[in-house]
Amino acid sequence: MLSEAVHSGLDLLSSIVTFFVIRASDKPADDDHPFGHGKIESISALFEAFLLIVAGLYIAYESLSHGMSGTHNVVNTHWGLIVLGASVLINLFVYFQNRKVAHQNESIAIETNSFHFLTDVFSSLGVFLSLFIIRLTGWIWVDLVAALGIGTYVFVIGLQQIKKCVLELSDTALPEEEVKQVSEVLQKHNNEFLGYHELKTRKVGPTRFIEFHLTTCSEQKVGASHQVCDVIEDDLLKLFKETQVNIHVEPCGNHDDEVCDKVCRFYQKPIGKI
Repeated sequence: MLSEAVHSGLDLLSSIVTFFVIRASDKPADDDHPFGHGKIESISALFEAFLLIVAGLYIAYESLSHGMSGTHNVVNTHWGLIVLGASVLINLFVYFQNRKVAHQNESIAIETNSFHFLTDVFSSLGVFLSLFIIRLTGWIWVDLVAALGIGTYVFVIGLQQIKKCVLELSDTALPEEEVKQVSEVLQKHNNEFLGYHELKTRKVGPTRFIEFHLTTCSEQKVGASHQVCDVIEDDLLKLFKETQVNIHVEPCGNHDDEVCDKVCRFYQKPIGKI
């Protein structure tokens, strides 16, 4: 019960931090933050994940210290069962609500906060079952084992979230599946340009940044090249909720070729008729 109380206290702190962080990260880009304030979410999520690790270590420490003292005792299990039963239901509701909002807004801060409540659900269930067993059998050691298991579980969840936050803060490329989707959009329009290269992706908060070089015919007018970019950009914006696309147009270098000097390989027309 002490372990669960500590864990719930950290959940409250995490939710308060997330509330203010989401408000700050939602501010529009400005001169000091031209790419927006999205990374504030990742920093907040890193802090929340650190709280999970602290909670896990503390719970495990309390379990081991009480076990070695030999004076551990459990009383009033009926009140504990009532409180924990209510805690499981409330935390389960808040977890699903947080997870839904996190997915809708692609917020890593809210996602990490939802994991705080999910770990509460499992830890409360673990304590509930241990108290129920103690009430039936009198096996006090079950309480210590449950606390140690909960501490280990919370610690592992914290490590997993820290890894995710560090990857986002270090501008890691989008997941392979999402990069594949970007490539599929480009392939869809491959008859409108000669090729593309230098595809780079990253994510800042809920916003994805996609940039690449697009090779077009050097005889193509600026307006026509820009129109191709607009079509590609529109499809990419439909693909993801919040996206910023940067396309650098490059002219092809084939016109030194004896054949392409007369007939454009892209338009399949004589140079003078393009």
